[in-house]
Amino acid sequence: MSFFEKKMKQAEGDAEKLIKDYMKLLDASTEAASIKQMARNAAPATSVGNRAADTHKSLFADLMSNAEKTSLLKSKTRQQIVEQFCIALWRKYIGDDSYAAMTKSLKLIQPPPRP
Repeated sequence: MSFFEKKMKQAEGDAEKLIKDYMKLLDASTEAASIKQMARNAAPATSVGNRAADTHKSLFADLMSNAEKTSLLKSKTRQQIVEQFCIALWRKYIGDDSYAAMTKSLKLIQPPPRP
């Protein structure tokens, strides 16, 4: 296996671990549970999306501050890619409309694709 292939495998493993750790934070968060309940009770999409965006920022900051130092953390672009995957996890919890409001609140370039 070449050096490049080893580094790609390592980055892939590091990204997978960070995303799994974020999922654990998300599942353990009382604020996230409250947001999920809001979504189930058909609260306005913008309210749910804005709260989800704020909670995501907090959870992701916790993840990055407690993460093991990896090559992924040395690059802002790589961190942003991992963050995109973490943001995408919210979609199944809050639904499409709230997720679109969340991505708008986070000032992402484009909204999620509609099925």
